[in-house]
Amino acid sequence: MKKLILGLVIIVLLLVAGFFGYRAMNKIQVKEGLTGPYFLVFTNLTGDYSKSGVAIDKVNSFLKSNGINSTQAFGIYFDNPALVETSKLRSIVGYIIGNEQYVKLILKADKQVKYAKLSEATRVFAEYPYKDKQSITQGIAKVYPAIAKYLAAKGYTMGSVMEIYDFSAGKIIYQTGIKK
Repeated sequence: MKKLILGLVIIVLLLVAGFFGYRAMNKIQVKEGLTGPYFLVFTNLTGDYSKSGVAIDKVNSFLKSNGINSTQAFGIYFDNPALVETSKLRSIVGYIIGNEQYVKLILKADKQVKYAKLSEATRVFAEYPYKDKQSITQGIAKVYPAIAKYLAAKGYTMGSVMEIYDFSAGKIIYQTGIKK
């Protein structure tokens, strides 16, 4: 009987330690610093943000047809879905590519996609692990409130948010410009 009770106590302690260890690993650290520059190949999207994946896939197909592989997809989301009607939400989505690849595509002047350089700037950012598509939804639920809390403490307001889906590094980077 003592062995059974001792076994149960050990199991409970391991579960509690595992839970707190897991929570500690997933604590969101919000930072402020320089990010960029980013060379973007993208398409505009109006409407439900959940449709971003389809548009990102189209940009990826375009890049592959031009011999370019990228492991960093992105979305820049301009509107707060809690304040703007779903059909009017604005974003740009696509891929981040290297400078040389960017110049190559610009010279082709292909109209299937758009191009932009997002300059280096001081931004507020945080990371969340990327394991699968569920990570995006989980990250939004955990990271956005942490960034909003950080911004409020600094007296900043949230503007558009860029989400970088870095598949090769297994992380999502959320960042917003600083507005005072």
